[in-house]
Amino acid sequence: MEHNPFGVLVTATCSRETALEVRYAGEGESDRVLPPRAAEAGTHEFEVLGIPAGTPVLVQVDAVEDDRRVAVARLEVATPPLPAAWAGCTATSSDGGPPGNPDEAVCIPAGVPEDRAILCLDRAGRPIWAFSLPDIERPLFLRPLPDGSFVVGGANLDELVVLDAASRVTSVVRISDLTGTRFRHEFIDGHDVIPITQGPWAGAIAFLTVSFEAITGVGKQAGAGIVVYDPAIREVLWDWHSFGQSGDGLAIDPALDCPGIPACFTANAIVHGVDGDGTQFFWLERNIVDGIARVDVASDRVDWSFGQGRDFRLVDDLDASAPQDLPPGGWPVNPHAPEILDRSGSRTRFLLFDNGSHQSVDPKGEVSRVVEYEIDESSRLATIRFTYGGRDAQPSARWLTKSGGNAVLLPHGDSFAFVSGTGGIFVSEVSYPGGEERWRLSCARWTGAYRLAWFPSMYDTTWMYEEESLTGGGDLTE
Repeated sequence: MEHNPFGVLVTATCSRETALEVRYAGEGESDRVLPPRAAEAGTHEFEVLGIPAGTPVLVQVDAVEDDRRVAVARLEVATPPLPAAWAGCTATSSDGGPPGNPDEAVCIPAGVPEDRAILCLDRAGRPIWAFSLPDIERPLFLRPLPDGSFVVGGANLDELVVLDAASRVTSVVRISDLTGTRFRHEFIDGHDVIPITQGPWAGAIAFLTVSFEAITGVGKQAGAGIVVYDPAIREVLWDWHSFGQSGDGLAIDPALDCPGIPACFTANAIVHGVDGDGTQFFWLERNIVDGIARVDVASDRVDWSFGQGRDFRLVDDLDASAPQDLPPGGWPVNPHAPEILDRSGSRTRFLLFDNGSHQSVDPKGEVSRVVEYEIDESSRLATIRFTYGGRDAQPSARWLTKSGGNAVLLPHGDSFAFVSGTGGIFVSEVSYPGGEERWRLSCARWTGAYRLAWFPSMYDTTWMYEEESLTGGGDLTE
């Protein structure tokens, strides 16, 4: 397929109503089977995905009726050779054995700047799916949507690309589409876009924007905005901006002020949530000032800010009668991509990729880590539940990612995967809460990866929206 070199399009014609099943396998591999599909009389197309580059595969289409299975078509196909720039990733497992479920896939931006694509690799490190994005200067991430489609953001700050389940581009959201907004938005910021899955905006998407403003006493600054957009009707449902109404030289809320810190009004991630009483809010991940701000949708105000020197105390025990403060090194430094694990009442647990890179509160220097925090919004207390990496880690678990990176709790709940985005990138699966690395994908020749997406298979890209807690999604519910 032109849009995906690691897939083939199979056509089958039926003379009557039946159920069709597609199975395929490479030489020496076990059969992979697509779920049976009800088929009326006529011609039907199947996308066969996840075929490694340059690999001959035998594909068979069967008609299934009662207990009988009849071969409708049987053919051998082969995918194109692997582009040289996409080679060079190797996989290892902790026990030295096979790398795990061959159907699993991890998707990250392709390895060199001139390759405008998102590339998905299997557990053996072989590319098995590609999203070609020639109009995006530097794709940053792939976000699956609940309907099986995808949206991609990039570093050119002017558009988002929507792809169907077969990875074909179906629409593009541009800044010119954002009419009827309350605030001024100059660019679409491709660092994050999320689906809205709960509340009155369910089915819409939310994404970051950037505008510039002369801030009193600071000068010209870039500031983050949020837009909720319904791609079906191409309308803006709500918007917000950290500078409020442009031209007054002030932030929309004094809680966002950060004198003397360049670019402190920018952001790199958002999370949408709905309280039990129906109150909608966003978390705005402000990596330059090392924290998160909760924005109330109804009032536009900042309810609280999480981070060193802000509204929460970082303590050893949320339930203690006299909790003790933890050292300042426990606070995040240049964090990325909050990933919600659980929310109950006033308490929320979330994973955070902590770069630890633009300043150092730790005399041992800059070290990245994955941290699980728990916050209590009522008491304004926070604590650390789990850490992987950081200053006290074993040498094998110490790394530094100066930009990008994220962590995703996997659906079985006993491990998470994260990507280290710079300096010879790697993807690691780590047991949770044990903290032992199980598997690593190393791409030493690649130059960077901002965020990963993980799938149980290429045919199951919506798993995070099927979980009761919505782990892995961008929407936070109570």
